[in-house]
Amino acid sequence: RQGLFSKAAHQYRLLFSHHANYSYLQSLAEALVKAKAFDEALVDCIKLIKVSPQDDELYLLRAKCYLGKHDLPRAIKDLDQCIQRSKKSNKEAYKLRASALRLMGNRQLATDDETRLKEMEQESIR
Repeated sequence: RQGLFSKAAHQYRLLFSHHANYSYLQSLAEALVKAKAFDEALVDCIKLIKVSPQDDELYLLRAKCYLGKHDLPRAIKDLDQCIQRSKKSNKEAYKLRASALRLMGNRQLATDDETRLKEMEQESIR
C-alpha cells in the first residue's frame, strides 16, 4: 500500500511541476500528512512556504509534519508562525501547540493556550 501511495505522490508532483500551481502540491502535502508520510510531506511544505510565506495554513501543515516526526521545537515554532499570521483565531493551532508544549514540560504556556482555546470556543457560541 505504501508503495502505491509513493507512486501516486510522484505522479502528483509531476503534475505540479507542469502546472506550477501550488494548490496541487498543497493537496498532496495534506494527503501525505493524513497518510503519516511526514518526511515526504515536509519536503512539499517547505516548497509551499517558499512560494507563499504569508499563508498561515501552510505553517500549520508543516507543524503537523514536525509533530509526526516528534520534532516538538520546530512544530511549536511553526505553530507560533501560524497563530501570528492568521487573520482569524486558529483553534487547531492553539490546540496542537498546547499539546506540544505540555509534552515538552512547559505546563504554564500549555495552560495559557488551553485557556485561550476555551475563550475562543465561548466566543464562537455567542
